[in-house]
Amino acid sequence: CEKTMIAYMIIAMAIGFLISWFFAGIVLGVVFLMVWIDKSIIGYAGFLHRFGIEITTIATVFLGLTTGPVFAFFFTLIVVVLAHGFRHIAFPSAPTEWPPFVPYPWNFIDAAGAVTASLIRLPIFHTLLIVLLVKVILYIIIDRIAFGKPPDFVGGVTNVVFNLAIFLPLSQFFISITGAQFVLY
Repeated sequence: CEKTMIAYMIIAMAIGFLISWFFAGIVLGVVFLMVWIDKSIIGYAGFLHRFGIEITTIATVFLGLTTGPVFAFFFTLIVVVLAHGFRHIAFPSAPTEWPPFVPYPWNFIDAAGAVTASLIRLPIFHTLLIVLLVKVILYIIIDRIAFGKPPDFVGGVTNVVFNLAIFLPLSQFFISITGAQFVLY
């Protein structure tokens, strides 16, 4: 039953949030929720991701700024893969490009964004710009080399514009809910 599967996905989300929060504090819990919501719920409406609409980038920028590169890489990779897998279980009729619970090339790009953010210590806005640029370039390279797809400039531009548009509200929300001290600009 689809309702049961959705309940399992929500329970998994709650357990992941609590584990993240318990072991590393509210910052990691909020990052977990943002990534999970993006990859499972927003990802269910696949057309949004195809147009570059996502909140994982901002979440992984915060993750990278609050943790080291190794932790940011593996946490992002694990949470993204789990969220995709649980989405596939909860919504088996949803189209998928990759088997559930198996990392695919684009997951590594999300993780690379978290690493990039952890390595450059600039104000959040500048870090976000650099991470977006790195991710767009990596998406174009991976799409071309691994899948033979032409560059998706529309998705790249939309992704940058969308992330910049939601940057300030999400940053303010993240800072207020976590108490983290960051320089925005």
